[in-house]
Amino acid sequence: DLDVAKAALEDAQRAYDRVKDGPNSDDIASAQAKVDAAQATVNQLYIIAPFDGEVVAILTQEGDQAAEGDNAIIIVNRTSLYIDVSIDETDISRVELGDTANITFDALPDVTATGKVTFINPVGSSTSGVVNYTVRVTLDESNPDILLGATATITINTGAAESMLTVPVA
Repeated sequence: DLDVAKAALEDAQRAYDRVKDGPNSDDIASAQAKVDAAQATVNQLYIIAPFDGEVVAILTQEGDQAAEGDNAIIIVNRTSLYIDVSIDETDISRVELGDTANITFDALPDVTATGKVTFINPVGSSTSGVVNYTVRVTLDESNPDILLGATATITINTGAAESMLTVPVA
């Protein structure tokens, strides 16, 4: 019994020595690694979007089979809206990154928006012999009234009129 009591006392002394000066950094790192591993396991059980957003459509139901690449839900981030527009090859040379744009919407005649050209795809696509280039116009401000996928009319300001002097021929 004495030897058992001495061993228990030694174990208690070792435990006391380990915690008397505060937490051991190795113990903390070990515990944090266990927490991180548990969180990774939990995260694998959920689909987590890489941004905060709004679920606007649920395309599946419980029990539906889905394959890789199938859309199950649609999530949008309304803080960063943009419009992709096709520009004819005869006009694309005048469009530059940073050009401003005025935007109106067919479904919302009282709503206007402004934006900037933030991307010009250098690779065109040919449809019926006409080459078009995709230009992305990012809206300056988000408006919750704007319907996603709505038809828009975009006027890209490609340059300001320069003042010039005209001189009569005579």
